[in-house]
Amino acid sequence: VINGREVIRLKPSELMDILEDEENILIYGRSGYGKSTIIKEFAEKMGKKIKVINLATKLPEAIGGIPYATEKEYYVELLSIELKEVFEDDGENWIIFFDEINQASPEVFNTLYGICYPFGADRTWAGHSLAKAQIVAAGNFADGRDGVTYLNELPTPLHNRFFVYELEPSKTDSRNYLAEKWKNIKQVK
Repeated sequence: VINGREVIRLKPSELMDILEDEENILIYGRSGYGKSTIIKEFAEKMGKKIKVINLATKLPEAIGGIPYATEKEYYVELLSIELKEVFEDDGENWIIFFDEINQASPEVFNTLYGICYPFGADRTWAGHSLAKAQIVAAGNFADGRDGVTYLNELPTPLHNRFFVYELEPSKTDSRNYLAEKWKNIKQVK
């Protein structure tokens, strides 16, 4: 149970099938389990374009202090610039991937409601329709089981805009993933 909702556990191989449904998907899992890698591999396999927006880097502190405008206006402007290519294609054949979603600040969460709307026809950003884009997000567990303590709980209304899954690889999945990821290090076999 995360944020009051039952969460479906799945293996990395099952995640690819879930992504094919083109729904709003939020994937939780421990660091290093391959959430981001699987999503990027899915986009490549399906011939989709992907816009990765790492929300851990969208904190005012990470960009040199408090923005010149109000925080909401700043994030609207920032994402409008980052999503320019997606707008030009009307979102068609795009995945907008919010990585590290629960490392974002509450101000960032407040700007994501429209873009994460579950029904494509109502999904907008700063006056642009994103009805044809798939929204995917990934994050770590905010309850401390991951050993990470700097995470924020997603507000319930934002959390409820996604189908929520927990990536739970087997030992073999983890071993194979890490061996491939770190194959250039002699100690990894």
